Amino acid sequence: MNTQAFTVKWRVKELLDAHSLTAYKLAQELNGTVSRNSVYALAAGTPKRADLDTIGAMLGALRRMTGNDALTVADLLTYAATDGE
Repeated sequence: MNTQAFTVKWRVKELLDAHSLTAYKLAQELNGTVSRNSVYALAAGTPKRADLDTIGAMLGALRRMTGNDALTVADLLTYAATDGE
């Protein structure tokens, strides 16, 4: 049995940086849909969870802001082995 530990991490900051966007602009785009604090936490990679409505709203906003309708949840998250932490 494989006992390798894995972790899921947010990639929102990398996605924003790749498109010269800021968490502030994303928060403005999501105004009334996702709280500003949630957007900043997701961009910082600090939240342990986000509900499906939040993920869907963020993905829709990022698609509009980047013009890339091919963005998926996989662009927002990474799944990788941990280094024995």
